[in-house]
Amino acid sequence: LNRLPNLKNFLKGDGGAITYRNVEISFIRGRKAIMIILKNGEEVETIELSEYETEEDMHQLFQEKGFEKLSEEEVQKMLAANVSNKEQKEGRERRETAREEHRKTIKEHRTENGEGIKEKRDASENRGEF
Repeated sequence: LNRLPNLKNFLKGDGGAITYRNVEISFIRGRKAIMIILKNGEEVETIELSEYETEEDMHQLFQEKGFEKLSEEEVQKMLAANVSNKEQKEGRERRETAREEHRKTIKEHRTENGEGIKEKRDASENRGEF
């Protein structure tokens, strides 16, 4: 997609494919960008999207294939939900990073004070006490 900036913007941007009802986008690294049109769960058509040069061409394609545009309100709700999900994910990642740094600091502190060595020794002494 990096060699096709208009297609990339249409597929990943706020004003492209996500503005249409019943459109799902899956990114598969190393594969060509194709649109698979399903009817009643059956594949009826496959279209290579790299043939469409502008975002306007892609919008026209989607409309010709019968995809209905979402209202502006629906688009804004969806974008807000996507931002919220992204923020939640980033928050979880930040908390996990902070936990890992905290564990590392504790481990380093224990090692510097010989506590880690003592804990290992204590654990080895307890192996036979069942």
